[in-house]
Amino acid sequence: MTVEKVLIIDSQPLYARALSSLVKEVINPLEVTITTNTKQILDCVREENVELIIMDVSIEGRDGISLAKSIFTNDYAGKLLFVSSNDYDSLSNVAYTIGAHGYLTKYASQSTLSNAIVNVLKGYTMFKGQPAQSDQQALSEREVTVLSYLMQGYSNQKISELLMLSNKTISTYKARILKKYNAKSIVEIAEVHRS
Repeated sequence: MTVEKVLIIDSQPLYARALSSLVKEVINPLEVTITTNTKQILDCVREENVELIIMDVSIEGRDGISLAKSIFTNDYAGKLLFVSSNDYDSLSNVAYTIGAHGYLTKYASQSTLSNAIVNVLKGYTMFKGQPAQSDQQALSEREVTVLSYLMQGYSNQKISELLMLSNKTISTYKARILKKYNAKSIVEIAEVHRS
């Protein structure tokens, strides 16, 4: 399988290079670009024939979900595969909702990742399972983003700076998340996600 161009968006240089090597081995693209620069990403999507984007949900403290939405609003017609260290069903569900073609964790085996790349390019989707069907209310995209940052250990203040929202707004999102999970703390939610 030959692909013209692949774009890798990941702020971990070692992982991005390893992913680039795997992509070259599996699909033999003419070019692989690695970047986290938003302007370069959007320019690349608009001006070049990018057939596959592989990206993390968290990029240098930024929100990858919002970046992916920006990519799609720039008339991106290729495939987008999230590969993230965040193993949360809620993030996988949001990725599916915004139009991504797959969501895997960085802990997936090399063969799983190779198969996902090939299958996504063939038009299949690769997600961690179907969207959750439970009594638990679904989280909004913003709540998923806030939850992701909270689970990574960010303070409300830091999240408010990253998302350019007030600290009070972040506290409100946190309260809604806790209510939807019927939990007393983020640690309790983390335990649910680990099981």
